[in-house]
Amino acid sequence: KTKDLEAIGIKDRGIAQHLEKAAKKLPMFVLEKGIPDDVPVWLKGLHLEAYEALFTSAGYRNKDDLENLKGLKSDDFKKLGITKKAHLQRLLEGISKLTYPSEVEERVHLTKRILEKVPDTTNDDECLYWTEMLDVGKPLRPLAASFKSESELKEGLRSLRNITLAVLLLINIMWIVLLYTLQFPELQKFNLPTKAFELLFLAVYALIVFVQFCAMIVHRGVTLIHYLARVDSGTEDEN
Repeated sequence: KTKDLEAIGIKDRGIAQHLEKAAKKLPMFVLEKGIPDDVPVWLKGLHLEAYEALFTSAGYRNKDDLENLKGLKSDDFKKLGITKKAHLQRLLEGISKLTYPSEVEERVHLTKRILEKVPDTTNDDECLYWTEMLDVGKPLRPLAASFKSESELKEGLRSLRNITLAVLLLINIMWIVLLYTLQFPELQKFNLPTKAFELLFLAVYALIVFVQFCAMIVHRGVTLIHYLARVDSGTEDEN
């Protein structure tokens, strides 16, 4: 982020924007839950094995020492001599992952390890094809947020919401004032159809509730159809 780049001395906005775009193209670093064999193995998994000597000198080496790491904070790592903000964040994230994974997470980790062993069959022609698809016309690359009217759309939606609420509030106030006005004894001699207004209100309210109920039924039906479409039937292709 921009503030992170400013923290390391990069204050030029143009350079910061280029670095941010380049950083987004880097492969995502994902930490997995688990208890490694010892502290050096844990640091290697974080790609921070350069700090192994610091941890060893501080008494963090064996597997039992991993439990003591759970209580460390950012200031504790700074006392060890680790000052880089990104490294501190990665260490804190690594500590949060020092826990036994669930059965589902263990299956996901196992699947990832199996896929990592599968050889890459992508040839140069295929890579060139997808590169051209991204560069020529950019049909697969999303537009930058700065070129979209996203802020204008949000502002328009807020304005529409506020106007709609204001109109509904005004209509309700006028309706209440009208009903109270018709209850005055001075107006009773004119035999105004107050009951008709009350019946009209009940009819409109009942209509709104009925429409909401029908919309809810349709929504539940569509949700059920989507769920059934994703359920594994358990049948296999005999061919």
